[in-house]
Amino acid sequence: MNKLRARSLPILGLIIFLWAVEILDQSTPGQSLDRYGIIPRQLIGVRGIVLAPFLHGGFGHLLSNTLPLLGLGWLVTQTGQWLTVSLWAMLLAGLGTWLLADSSSTHIGASGLVAGYLGYLLWRSAQDKTWPQVGGWLLLVFILLIEGPGASWHSHLFGLAGGIAAGTQHSIKAPRPPGEGVGVRANPEGQQLDDP
Repeated sequence: MNKLRARSLPILGLIIFLWAVEILDQSTPGQSLDRYGIIPRQLIGVRGIVLAPFLHGGFGHLLSNTLPLLGLGWLVTQTGQWLTVSLWAMLLAGLGTWLLADSSSTHIGASGLVAGYLGYLLWRSAQDKTWPQVGGWLLLVFILLIEGPGASWHSHLFGLAGGIAAGTQHSIKAPRPPGEGVGVRANPEGQQLDDP
């Protein structure tokens, strides 16, 4: 139980931090923090790759990200890969948005992070061959990638790619027992043979 609680602390801390930042942003009129978001293809906009996930366009925007961030983020924390997945998702969502989004706008919000958590969980489910879960995650991916008013599909798509990249990295690093893995099989004498 203590391990479960300890692993939940990062996502709870992130949610509290996001709300604190938005309260600060809303309480300082004329000094909006949103200007620190991603401004595509402008050098000053590069800072938004790191800062944009922590900024929101009001409490409604933050609330729409809070529940999926909390739910999906909590699932990711239980795998022990929360920090890795978060960094991959933030980096790829931010970089993809900076490179390809409309340069006349500023992009903010944690939806790329939500997409990253979703991508990671989709990858894990596919690796574990839990096909009903894969179907559910794919449905959520479809919903997430439908661009609503003011939504940045770039952040969603590249955040999803970041989560999958984190899953791929984790599966490469994870040690496999002898005789398991792609391209390796054990013969009856216990020696490992490369597949032809």
